[in-house]
Amino acid sequence: MVAIVVNSFLDKEGKDISPETVKTILTPSRTEKRPKPHKRIDIDKML
Repeated sequence: MVAIVVNSFLDKEGKDISPETVKTILTPSRTEKRPKPHKRIDIDKML
């Protein structure tokens, strides 16, 4: 899953997304590290 996100998307500045960032966001026990709702990317628009 991490590889798919890293290889398919760029951040809002057009830079690569760090695999470690994706892993942190996907880890269920690290909810304090998840992006705030206003900072989340809505991928529904991209599909």
